[in-house]
Amino acid sequence: MWIFHYYTFTIHNFSFIQYYRKKHRIITSLHKKSSNMTIQRVIYNTFFKRTSTFLLTIVAGAFIFERTLDIGTDALFDSYNRGKQWKDIKHKYEN
Repeated sequence: MWIFHYYTFTIHNFSFIQYYRKKHRIITSLHKKSSNMTIQRVIYNTFFKRTSTFLLTIVAGAFIFERTLDIGTDALFDSYNRGKQWKDIKHKYEN
């Protein structure tokens, strides 16, 4: 058993320890070079780590989404119906 295990990790003069160190260096270097990971960690720690801030983020996001959608659809409706609405033609009929 030990001979087979030793043989599988030392094929072509390449040991398991060298493989592990190389893999660990690659993973460590990916973490160090990636600023995206840092941004994700900051966002997670700020908004999603605690239940209270997670709930506040959801409520604030829902409110902002609702207001943005409401304003956007009103602007779209007004642009398609320009000249047909009372606010556009009321100056013609009021004295």
